[in-house]
Amino acid sequence: MQSSLETPESYTPEAQHSCVELSGVVLTLRDDLRFTLQHDGAADTYLIEDHARTKFYRVGIAEFAFISLLDGHVTIAEAHGLAASALGAQALNDQETAGLCRWLVENQLASTPASLTSCRMADAADKHRFQKRLASLSLVSAKLPLGNPDRVIHAISPLLGWWFSPLGFFLWTIVLGCGLLSLFGAADRIDPSAETVIDRSNWIWLGITWFLLKLVHELAHGLACKRFGGTVREFGVVLFMLIPLPYVDVTSAWKFRSRSRRILTSAAGVMAELMIAAIAAILWSRSTSPLIVQHAFNVMLSGSLITLMFNANPLMRFDAYYILTDWLGMPNLATHASQMVRRAVRKFFLGIEAPAAHGNLRWRWFIASYGIAAMAWRIVMCTALILGAEQMLWGAGIALALFAATFWFILPIARTLHFIVWGTPTSQPNRWQFCKAIAIVSLLIGGILMAPWYGQTTAPAIVGYDPLIQVRAPTMGFVKRVAVRSGQQVRAGDVLLELENQPLQMRTAELEAQVQRSQIRARIYAASHQAAAYDVEQQQLTAIESQLYDRRSMLSNLVIRSAKPGIVIGESLESLLGTYVAPGETLMTLGPQGQCRIQALVPQRELEHFVARVGQSVRVQMFGSPGFQGRLEHVDPRGDTRLPHAALSAAAGGAIATHANRQPDSEPEDGIAAFPSDDSSDTVFEATEAYFAAIIRVDESELTGKLGATGWVGFRSHRGNVASVLWHRFQNWISKRPRESGSI
Repeated sequence: MQSSLETPESYTPEAQHSCVELSGVVLTLRDDLRFTLQHDGAADTYLIEDHARTKFYRVGIAEFAFISLLDGHVTIAEAHGLAASALGAQALNDQETAGLCRWLVENQLASTPASLTSCRMADAADKHRFQKRLASLSLVSAKLPLGNPDRVIHAISPLLGWWFSPLGFFLWTIVLGCGLLSLFGAADRIDPSAETVIDRSNWIWLGITWFLLKLVHELAHGLACKRFGGTVREFGVVLFMLIPLPYVDVTSAWKFRSRSRRILTSAAGVMAELMIAAIAAILWSRSTSPLIVQHAFNVMLSGSLITLMFNANPLMRFDAYYILTDWLGMPNLATHASQMVRRAVRKFFLGIEAPAAHGNLRWRWFIASYGIAAMAWRIVMCTALILGAEQMLWGAGIALALFAATFWFILPIARTLHFIVWGTPTSQPNRWQFCKAIAIVSLLIGGILMAPWYGQTTAPAIVGYDPLIQVRAPTMGFVKRVAVRSGQQVRAGDVLLELENQPLQMRTAELEAQVQRSQIRARIYAASHQAAAYDVEQQQLTAIESQLYDRRSMLSNLVIRSAKPGIVIGESLESLLGTYVAPGETLMTLGPQGQCRIQALVPQRELEHFVARVGQSVRVQMFGSPGFQGRLEHVDPRGDTRLPHAALSAAAGGAIATHANRQPDSEPEDGIAAFPSDDSSDTVFEATEAYFAAIIRVDESELTGKLGATGWVGFRSHRGNVASVLWHRFQNWISKRPRESGSI
């Protein structure tokens, strides 16, 4: 929405002509202007309507008192004297009167005999055409008018204008509520949908969705303005950093006497987008088609979050700004705030005193704070747009970023330096004050950069046992019985599982029968004094008994017992019933009793800080529970890419980037039989970089019911001074850019 309201405060006394004596000039106000008194909070203002050019201006009571006297017969000095006698201390001073007169002439609201000469009018027309052509050629914010949409909006207003009525607002509230309920009810689908949004293949669709929503946004402004009696005189597109932004001119909304109607006209675009986003949320939560889900999420994101970030930000002259100024009754908030900050900056750096704005402004502290916040926001946004253009638009983005940086930063700085060195015929800077101000700012910045930086040092962590005892199958077989459940405490020697191996049992029975037959034959040979046959039979009996001993040992391993007391760790242990297990296959895990602790994985960049913290307290925060204190007991100096639990991997929602890898063979642990595994599908998650294991001891009561919970451990540590930290982060950003920009 383009809803500009020009005011005389936009002209400062420094812009006045110094070579003309204004007191004797006769200024004539145009007779076709309309003046309307409006009540904006505690301050009354007059709205000036230039019907011929469909423009609106707002002035205060003191300005109107002076303007109303410009009938073409009195001089400026006489009009100023009459206004001063009527208003007293509230009247304009000489500088404000001069600035107001120039503002009237420049905006063609009043004229002097000199301003009506053909030469002056031709110069003004040429200057206007040049500025318009320059704006249209700008790569930063080129404005392309596309015509007058008033007839089109007038034609569709009977069909859609009723939305801006009590009934429409009621339906809008219901749709918005249904959309929010649908969003909360399908919250688990947000993360998968968000991953598709940030994919580059979706950027074009997201841009098209955003542009179409902006068309609806501007149409809603036009419909609201038309319904309340206004006109829409222009429609077009602004190319902001080559990004097309539709706009409509609903400046006529300023003539509405009702403040609520002006506010509703300003809010109409955001309301329309939020309603469409709510409808998209309903479709997104109920659809099973991947295509509909993706596009509905694009609409939902563009019509809610992105719209609220810009149009609902009062620091920018978009919808929220006009809503705020109408609500507070401060129509010239941005102008006053900008002038207040500008006056303070000029006084501090250049020693140039400038008179304060006319009248007793309410809430000066609020206006000053708004001006500082708006200036900071503009700097941040300009910088972000420059960096974003350079990143997203590839080669063309670099040229566009350089052009924007020149337009927004380099040229203003150059003009300021030119003024400091040479000044102007009417104003000279105090160069000594400038040097002092620069010295103060330099010392302040230097002090900030040299100040120590205490940052938060963190590492992802998980609650577990150390060391874990892996229970593996000592022999092959089918699971006959699971004697324990997950979380159960067991003692040493308790039965965990029973396996069944019928071929092994049958082979054992055969060997037992062979032993009996061999013993009988040996006794017969001994009784018949066949010494040679007896010796041969004894050798065969020894071999058979050896095989039988091995088979009986294997049979005894079919009953798997706990070697140590602990807690059973495993999921869906009942699902093991009837399944075949190979030698060495992991069946469950035992956590040694009394050895539950927190294990953190420290990245290489934080290793130095964690090593220096050994023996001291650290902050422990498990997700979904209050934080508590622990003691950093040990940091393993050997890095490893294997993760203690898959929950720490990014694939499972953790903080560590991982990739799948085949599980290596394990050594026997704590008396539990272990065998090499031939199962190629037995894989683990490995980190893409080495991490160092750190053990944190805490009170056992803090870990009750938190086995397997993930979170982080951290503490504040000295990271160096501010300058070194910023430089290090800048270097990291530079080093990552080629990789990121090259990956598609």
